[in-house]
Amino acid sequence: MGIEMQKVTIELEEKISDVSFSVAAGKVEWLKVKYSADKKPILYTIAGIFTETKGNVLFNDLPRDNYNIEELRSYIGVITPEEGIIYGSLRENLTLGRKQISDEQMKAICQELGLITWIQSKKDGFENAMPYHGIGISDEILTKILIARAFLGAPKLVVVDDMILGKDNELLPLILRLHQQYPCTLIILSDNSNPSLSNIYL
Repeated sequence: MGIEMQKVTIELEEKISDVSFSVAAGKVEWLKVKYSADKKPILYTIAGIFTETKGNVLFNDLPRDNYNIEELRSYIGVITPEEGIIYGSLRENLTLGRKQISDEQMKAICQELGLITWIQSKKDGFENAMPYHGIGISDEILTKILIARAFLGAPKLVVVDDMILGKDNELLPLILRLHQQYPCTLIILSDNSNPSLSNIYL
């Protein structure tokens, strides 16, 4: 899914004006924002979570208003520290109620992320109850659950806050590998440049 913003103004906590960029379908792009505080409103706008904007936001060359917003959101995976663990089972945390996601799909992506050993150590497997806010579970496991959640369900677009990537972006190669196995548009928002990826400066 391609996305384009044309002179977009976003007023969420703070006002950001003249946001313009274009990312073609299937591409990987590193979007560098001026300030760290700009990441959340831009990410929420890309993901269709925040829609009260001015200017043009297009998906596959069609204005956002042409889409059913709930359906549009279902095509977009989000990886950010604010997308935390919900009260429920591991299955519920991975699927978020998307009944079309099978056990085989969950097992495959958890295997790729190195989560299977941890899951098998739990008596109830995917039915294991997750503690409130993931208390007692390592940050690495929690982050990988969020990554699995975003890539499950064949998203057409995945948007990432680089804060989730860890020190020195150690999880970036893992996300890029998942992008190859689950093709989609991948956008990483950061307030730093990345010399190994194509950069768009906002």
